[in-house]
Amino acid sequence: MKYVVQNLPEEADKIFQYRPKENFFVDRETYCYFRDDILLKELKNYIKEKKPDFWKRLEALSEFKQFDPDTKKLLTTSYFEYNKTRERFYLYKGEFYSYGLMEFGEQEITINLIKYDNDEVVWFLNHLNKIQSQEDKK
Repeated sequence: MKYVVQNLPEEADKIFQYRPKENFFVDRETYCYFRDDILLKELKNYIKEKKPDFWKRLEALSEFKQFDPDTKKLLTTSYFEYNKTRERFYLYKGEFYSYGLMEFGEQEITINLIKYDNDEVVWFLNHLNKIQSQEDKK
């Protein structure tokens, strides 16, 4: 498992105290794809459908990346509602990924993007199969 980041700052070891630098993979294109084309598009569609009044307020913003505190709070609440219904794993360019929102920041939206190794995916699927088999026996 690797954490996909846009860039790796010089002080990465201090910032990511509990994870060695080797666990990070710099891939700006993939990171931006998940942040902009997956998270933002799907969240916008969710808000447009479920919270039309809030959507009108968001449409008035000149850019969908700078938010006042009230808007950030509504976006965060909307994200957690949307998060209950969204897909968890994605196949992108032959690799498995998952993401989660870290924050709606002052300048940009930050996500936690994880790229899974194929052996981890196989283990996970086999583990799910064992759980299902146990459930079937009940």
